[in-house]
Amino acid sequence: MGNRKSKIEAKPVNPKLFQRLSTRNLLFDNPAEEEKYSDYDFPFENLVFEGGGTRGLAYVGAVRVLEEAGVMRKVKRFAGASAGAMMAAMLALGFNSQEIEDFLQVDLSKEMLDHSCGYCSLLPNILKGYGWNPGRGLMAWFGNMLQEHTGNPDLTFLDMYKMFGVELCIVVTNVNQMAEEYCHAKTTPDMPIRLAIRMSMSLPGIFQAVEHRHKDSGYQDYYIDGGLLVNYPIHCFDGWWLSMENKDAFINRLFPLDRLAKLFEKTERFGTHNPKSLGMVLFSTFDVEFMHTELSKRLGDKKPVRPKTKLSKQRTKKQHEMNEAAKNHDTVHRAVNNFLTVLAENNTNKDDKIEMRELELVFKKMGQPGARFTDDDAALLFGDNVDPIEVFAGLDKDNSGFITHQELVAFLEERGFNFFTQFLGYKRRPIESLGGFLETIIEAVMIYIKRVYIGEKDVHRTIGIDTDYLPGTDWKMESDDKKFLISQGERAAKAYLREWVKVHKLNKTTEPELKYISEEAETQSSTESTRAQRHRRSAASSQSRSTSFISVASSD
Repeated sequence: MGNRKSKIEAKPVNPKLFQRLSTRNLLFDNPAEEEKYSDYDFPFENLVFEGGGTRGLAYVGAVRVLEEAGVMRKVKRFAGASAGAMMAAMLALGFNSQEIEDFLQVDLSKEMLDHSCGYCSLLPNILKGYGWNPGRGLMAWFGNMLQEHTGNPDLTFLDMYKMFGVELCIVVTNVNQMAEEYCHAKTTPDMPIRLAIRMSMSLPGIFQAVEHRHKDSGYQDYYIDGGLLVNYPIHCFDGWWLSMENKDAFINRLFPLDRLAKLFEKTERFGTHNPKSLGMVLFSTFDVEFMHTELSKRLGDKKPVRPKTKLSKQRTKKQHEMNEAAKNHDTVHRAVNNFLTVLAENNTNKDDKIEMRELELVFKKMGQPGARFTDDDAALLFGDNVDPIEVFAGLDKDNSGFITHQELVAFLEERGFNFFTQFLGYKRRPIESLGGFLETIIEAVMIYIKRVYIGEKDVHRTIGIDTDYLPGTDWKMESDDKKFLISQGERAAKAYLREWVKVHKLNKTTEPELKYISEEAETQSSTESTRAQRHRRSAASSQSRSTSFISVASSD
């Protein structure tokens, strides 16, 4: 590390920095709101990112708000899975939101999608490496960035911990062990960070699996996307598993051996809730996110203004079609609910079969004042001028003389009401291509696993960023699409901090002194000396930040 600056010199005031500090409405709805957040002492020291595909710029906006509110100065532990691992690593290395934004403005598809010969290489690459893209471009790109800013392209987790005093956790999936692994200074001290990132971003089918030989056991295991099993590792700093305290050392924890299987359970390793952890997740109109409802409440009813881009226009049209279908579905839903409620009330035998006389009672009450099951409901489900005898004959498929539960469910699903969808809480996903088939399989696994790992308490330590019309698979976004993502991240972070202050009834801390100083000097303080050192460039580099980042990202 001898080539890095050992001393940080204050530079003349940067006019842009002065403007950023004084013009509060760049990040907040009004100056009072920014002042409100920066005057409170938030408890967060751990920051966790969900995998979000190509939408990483949304995290930039949220982090920027946390920077302005003074939260980022206290964060010493970072974690992420899949694309979230990249964000966590860059923050752990000391990059701020503006620097990361510069990085992500580059067309990363050129670095990541490094297969040759187009579709001709698809089958050979999958047969040889269990994926289409080798991923060497990603390794080289991130390695060059590490070389530029630390002097070591293969910086390890332990190197980072010793040099910078911060912890980084990257979640990967070990295919051979059929389990997730938490790469960290405690668990994998000698693993290069860029290797773990390559593993965690190896989306099955899209990227080749990573072969890694373990020095201790000699086994060679295959690793793929960490998000497949743990896409949102908000729990990773709970409990003792990643604690660097002496009392939590593995040699003090993993005994007796006859209880080893029990000790490896999630409730044992990550059982104690950590109130200092804060996470971020991304969800769009087209994603399945079971925390969506609760997270959206924070944002209020005001809808974001979409830019007039190609993607926005395409998705707006698609959403309009979905909304029309949803209206029809809601109407059917009400009719079905009314029918089943009245049917249950008239099921005199209280069994699982409906007789003709019981169905006749339902239709007899239909015309009475205040009837729950109305003529309109009956017309929607069974047609105009409904006849109970014809309805019964249509439902009794096997002519048994009564209607079974299975026959009733089959009929209602023909009318567009899916019981399984209502139970799960999200819609059935149509599959029309091989890519859609694979994507849906992966999403199904991730949704199931998220239900295992995420609890109600995690909603209250999660910033939910609504990316609206942008799911995580858009490689060709326009400039306005990217700006939209950043603004949505800012909006979500502000909403979270606003709620936190209100719920926890925080009291204001001492009024902070506003100093207009250079960006380098701003980061240098008694509590931030190590973070400031990580922000510095090597002595050999004299380029500006934006230029150096773009050149590094483009050099591969």
